[in-house]
Amino acid sequence: ECFFVDVDRNCARIRPMGPLIRRDEGPIWFVTDRESHKVDDLRDGSPVSLVFGGSGADFRAVLTGAAILVDDRATVRELWSDVMKQWFDGPEDPRIVLICFDAREAETWTGPGRVMAAIKLAYTAFTGRRTEMGSQQTTQM
Repeated sequence: ECFFVDVDRNCARIRPMGPLIRRDEGPIWFVTDRESHKVDDLRDGSPVSLVFGGSGADFRAVLTGAAILVDDRATVRELWSDVMKQWFDGPEDPRIVLICFDAREAETWTGPGRVMAAIKLAYTAFTGRRTEMGSQQTTQM
């Protein structure tokens, strides 16, 4: 699961979005509707965070960086998949605009999934002994 987080008028806007990641390439792409509010909220180089993980995940990550709007049909065609037919008529649909995200920092957390975390917390509660609950790491990109 990926959440796209930007700030508009000092208010965080959090939206679930599907990232498009091409191997051996730096930016993360998103396909969106140029009429959407997120397009209105973004300015070139807008600070953005991507939050990856879910309620039962044992790995979570936050990428912080900048996003720009890109109107490039060739890239849209390269990124196009049949799943996008749910929202758009095809890669030539004029409503499509791309968001290009360039990560500058990554912060990751690993730990037990929900069930294992509950077991570890119960163990600590009953024995008084702490257990390893995971790790955190920050990387500049």
